[in-house]
Amino acid sequence: MKRAAFWGWATATTIPEALTNALDAAMSTMHQELGTDAHPVNTSHTTTILTDQVHQDPGLLKSLLGNSTATVNREDHALVTVLLIGEVW
Repeated sequence: MKRAAFWGWATATTIPEALTNALDAAMSTMHQELGTDAHPVNTSHTTTILTDQVHQDPGLLKSLLGNSTATVNREDHALVTVLLIGEVW
């Protein structure tokens, strides 16, 4: 068995999109280094909202979470970093 840690990051205008892209990046690196039979055994992530100002708008977080049709300023993004532990037998 071989086990290693991998990470990926992404930004997007919604958290789900950033999380998917960051996880895809970490998985891709894992498969490149451990092979296509490798699989994740543990993942964790952090989310940071990048904005040019502090908003008093409760709709901002709902919009970034993808639960609202409200528009997000072009400057507002979610930054997601994923840490993935992968292993292969």
